[in-house]
Amino acid sequence: MDNQIAIENGSNYLWAVCTYTNTNQSLSGEYVQKFNIAAGTRLLTNNAKNLFPIGSEIVHRDKLFV
Repeated sequence: MDNQIAIENGSNYLWAVCTYTNTNQSLSGEYVQKFNIAAGTRLLTNNAKNLFPIGSEIVHRDKLFV
């Protein structure tokens, strides 16, 4: 699992991206979550937003920027 976070100066939101793999670590996918910093709440449901399902092999390959 690979996690990255990003926040813009002065923003009320924090973004997090996570790359997941299957148990054999041969297939990967990616999720994103947006947090309200002041309230500490998740804004894309408790399960985040699935950007790319496991097996799609499409994931970010660089730092996360907002």
